[in-house]
Amino acid sequence: MRPYNSSIFNLRTCYADVFHEPQFQNFVEEELSDSSKIYKVSYYINMLPMLEKYAVRQEDGSITYENDGVSLMTLAAESDELDIFDCLTFQQLIKFKWDTFAWALHMRGCVMHFFYLFIMILYINSVYISNKMEEQGFYSVLLIFGVLYPTWYDTLQLIKIGPKAYFSDLGNYSDILYTWGSIVNVYLQNYSNPQDIMNKIIMGVLLLQQLIKSFFYLRIFDTLSYIVTMINRVIYDLRVFLLFYFILIIIFSQIFAVIGVGNKNLDGGFKEFVDEIDAYNEANGTFIDAPNEEYGQIGLFFGYIIQTLRNSLGDFDFEASTYLTFEENIMYWIIWFLVIIMTCIVFLNFIIAEASNSYESVKQRLNAIVHKEKGSLIAEAEEMTFESRKDEMMLPKYIIIRVIET
Repeated sequence: MRPYNSSIFNLRTCYADVFHEPQFQNFVEEELSDSSKIYKVSYYINMLPMLEKYAVRQEDGSITYENDGVSLMTLAAESDELDIFDCLTFQQLIKFKWDTFAWALHMRGCVMHFFYLFIMILYINSVYISNKMEEQGFYSVLLIFGVLYPTWYDTLQLIKIGPKAYFSDLGNYSDILYTWGSIVNVYLQNYSNPQDIMNKIIMGVLLLQQLIKSFFYLRIFDTLSYIVTMINRVIYDLRVFLLFYFILIIIFSQIFAVIGVGNKNLDGGFKEFVDEIDAYNEANGTFIDAPNEEYGQIGLFFGYIIQTLRNSLGDFDFEASTYLTFEENIMYWIIWFLVIIMTCIVFLNFIIAEASNSYESVKQRLNAIVHKEKGSLIAEAEEMTFESRKDEMMLPKYIIIRVIET
């Protein structure tokens, strides 16, 4: 593919100028030396670029733009019509723009992102795992260096598209949290104890943001883009079913709370059993845990939710139920049976089936979906590219495609 900006009526005489590389000039001597083969060279002209913003170089060397403010990539990325991205002509336009400028811009961001992630991992290993506080200053400098590019990029994006457009995109709030949170994190890590709970919370949030950013940048690689796109689409399609699933978990957990299974705050056999364990531990210096002791730090409210979730996944623990009264035990087993039927057997398998169905539906249109993702990346790259770089090679009027057929 090559950009072309002259008249299409003069194209026949300009092939050598458009494809000026030596391998094209010496095609007959080098590529067709085997006379037993017949090659057909076809040329196609893609006229889609003239429908959007394209550059025109004037006689004095200056550049003006036609259709300024019009971007086919932005319009297509915002559309729900996937058939646009099944069109070969539009795919050619995407490939040209991606190879010309979009890939390089996002690759720079990808390299800086994974550099920052790598330094973050080294910092955690040094400070949080090995507790080598003497190395903290060195890694802090590298962390600041790693966050410079995303901070510069997001600030430039804010300036170029304007505050209204920038803050209307919810994804940009995640970028703000990522960049400015990273800066605050470096400051707090050095001027307070890294083991403070606030520092740990910030580090946890930043690592989750690193995961989101990693998925974003993995889309620029053709071999990984399909997987990332598939995961995002399937999770999005399952949002309603997962909501219903967690509603079931919460409701059933409250029934277990009403029954009082494993609740040491209520008078009864379980409270007496826990008191005996505590007395034994105090007398002998042992650390024997009572049932549900693992939920002591988060409270039984969330403990019942987690235990019900574990039941729905097939992780059973019946020890606490043995200390219920006869009537409570009957009620407990009825609710437990309903939990297994509704969540583990019916609804969880329903979610798996729906995930498979979503996977198949996405797989059928995966090529178009991947091209749409790439189109959105190109639209962002168009916004972020400086005007001084937008010449007739980057924004041509036409695209010429050369195909050698055997």
